[in-house]
Amino acid sequence: MVHYPRLVINLSSIRHNASLIYNLLKVYNISTIGVTKGTLSDPHIVDTISSVGINYIGDSRLLNIKKIKDNFPHLNTVLLRIPMLSEADDVVYLADISLNSEPLVIKALGNAAHAKRIIHKVILMVDVGDRREGILPGDLLDVVREIKDIKGIKIAGIGANFACFGGVLPDEKNLTLLTELAEDVSSLIQEELEFVSGGSTSSLYLVKNGKMPKGITNLRIGTGILFGIDDIRDIGIEGAYTDTFILEAEIIELKNKPSLPMGTIAKDAFGNIPHFEDRGIRKRAILGIGRQDVVFEALHPVDKEVEIVGGSSDHMIVDVTSSYTNYGVGDIIKFNLGYPAMLYLFNSSYVVKIWGKEVDR
Repeated sequence: MVHYPRLVINLSSIRHNASLIYNLLKVYNISTIGVTKGTLSDPHIVDTISSVGINYIGDSRLLNIKKIKDNFPHLNTVLLRIPMLSEADDVVYLADISLNSEPLVIKALGNAAHAKRIIHKVILMVDVGDRREGILPGDLLDVVREIKDIKGIKIAGIGANFACFGGVLPDEKNLTLLTELAEDVSSLIQEELEFVSGGSTSSLYLVKNGKMPKGITNLRIGTGILFGIDDIRDIGIEGAYTDTFILEAEIIELKNKPSLPMGTIAKDAFGNIPHFEDRGIRKRAILGIGRQDVVFEALHPVDKEVEIVGGSSDHMIVDVTSSYTNYGVGDIIKFNLGYPAMLYLFNSSYVVKIWGKEVDR
């Protein structure tokens, strides 16, 4: 029996994208960390991405890092969210590398690693403008002096984040600053850095256009592999496939109804006061999926004439008045996804995950 809602994942397209990006970056001597956090580091996804030669897999949650280690002990795990002080023991046990910005936490990681007689690699994050995590450039060398002799720790590189908080794009100026700082750190520790990590999918644009500073040696790629797009610039990656995820939801009610609610309007189930346009009587379908499962705003109906009206925690309401398809109760409406939608869908135990076959092109 087929169950809905379900998320159909096209592994062949994800593999194609991973191979495309991995080989592109390899030409420029840039290594790839495959970012799988949006999928809870699902083993199917991790196996697909690593099959093309990517042997660094990154996630922000230790539970997902553990899943990677349990299923793929040969892969190098990278903890992308800077660690909590309270989880230092688990970090060095599960993650081969972690991104860091707090000396106190790095010292705790060193103590935990030294006690286990292992070396834990750290990438020092530098805030070059986006104002999320990171050491300010002027403070970086002081931090390096403070931590460089900690037992159990190896300074493996430096990195920067872009576009996730402040919306700041990577460019030649801020990435050149990162490479200059990397040279200073290398000089101070008298060792070449393994990673100068110049951002994520949004940095691919610079690579493709020949504007990536030569000192950048690593990128952390999630969206580009999983969706085949640069979602920050809202452009496709040349040669990549975008048919990677399809959400399928079932119609549970189909009726012609007034477009305006009747009665006094108050807050909805999520504390918002809704606003409606009077469009007369419309043919509306209710789907068996809700905001508990997915971000409506990050869904795009495959049927371009279907319009998402809204919904609640368990219901999505769509307008099918203009569609050329004669929908009925029990029929399926399909959606393409944005990143926030994928994030919610993988976290929802109410959404069935289907590992789809290769699609026709």
